[in-house]
Amino acid sequence: MARNARIAMVVVTALVTGLAAAGCGSDQPKQSGPYVNTDWGFSITIPAGWGKEEERGGSIVETCPPDQIGNETRLDYLCVNGEQLKEAFTLDEYAQLKVALGAKVLPNYKETEKTKVDLNGTPSVRVVYSAHDDTKDVTSVAYFILGEGRGFMIIGMAKTDSYKSREAAYDQIAKTFKLEKTAAPAK
Repeated sequence: MARNARIAMVVVTALVTGLAAAGCGSDQPKQSGPYVNTDWGFSITIPAGWGKEEERGGSIVETCPPDQIGNETRLDYLCVNGEQLKEAFTLDEYAQLKVALGAKVLPNYKETEKTKVDLNGTPSVRVVYSAHDDTKDVTSVAYFILGEGRGFMIIGMAKTDSYKSREAAYDQIAKTFKLEKTAAPAK
């Protein structure tokens, strides 16, 4: 979905439901702690002071740094996306499939790093890439994870000139991701 369409959908939803607060952070945690999603079967810790929104623009959950709260056109955020897989993949196949899709749809896509990392005992593939998002150059870190017939992507995005200042926080958040064994079937 195009970013402008995503923004329009959020604005329409806010108008329809009468929400006064816009942007990431309509539900800010007072202290850090795990965000648990039993429908998708995972938890992740959102730092104190960071904004949080569920089901934003196709993401299961999105969080943003304090300086981005309320900024509807922000490019600095981290989100968790998930999908029910219709066929079995190895982790490498899943990551390769998603990277190929990104390369196809993101203008000026360029992968700069690819490594395997452990997230709370769950193997993942970590990819750093740059691309062009609507009007700005962005750099992102993406983690690809498989679990119980589901594929997950944790994506931390920032304007290219601010990515290095965000990277450590995005990595720290991603490393808190944990698959929960008692998951109900995904929606």
